[in-house]
Amino acid sequence: MHNSIRVGPEGHLLNELFSSGNAEKLCEQLESSDLIVKGDPGASKFLNYSIGFHGPMYQIFDADELIIISRWILSLQPSAVNEMLSLVLQRRKLAEKISNHVTLKLSDKSHKSLQQLFAGNMTDLLAAFRASEWTVPFNGQRLTKENVDTCKLMRAIESNGELEQVFNRDTDDKRVLQQWLLMGAPLPNETLAASEISKRKIKIQSHERFKFEL
Repeated sequence: MHNSIRVGPEGHLLNELFSSGNAEKLCEQLESSDLIVKGDPGASKFLNYSIGFHGPMYQIFDADELIIISRWILSLQPSAVNEMLSLVLQRRKLAEKISNHVTLKLSDKSHKSLQQLFAGNMTDLLAAFRASEWTVPFNGQRLTKENVDTCKLMRAIESNGELEQVFNRDTDDKRVLQQWLLMGAPLPNETLAASEISKRKIKIQSHERFKFEL
């Protein structure tokens, strides 16, 4: 399997790091290796090769663990868009409760159900929020801290809103959504201004591999 893979500046064998039970050291070595592109799960070889169909670690992680790993990689490069991507990944299963009748407009003017968008590529979901003008204040004026809650996305998380069962308006979810909107609702492939997001990594919860606080 991954017996010969070495990672990190110290060249540790990956299988030894996994078997050591030291999750912090495992993450530190992976973070500094060429298997991880901080903030970009899709570009990280750990996800797009090592655990892929032809990779040496194929089928080692289940779907939930892959989401946790993706969120960890996103947390290594804090930004408004990465926190947003991490949040929607975390809430993906809850989105299965959304009615199939709720649709968003895509950039090509076609439509797709919100449930399908949550199940697919997260960048497409964020782009659909923009294309459907869920990121625009109710009065159409310039977005500010004072009117951000009038955006359709924020109204959708309120009681009886389309996303009431997906995002919790009484937790940090609301802050992440507001921050993404106030930063201009950026997408991962766009140049972002310096973010005011605090340097928060996903906290390691135990020494089991990739068991993080969600």
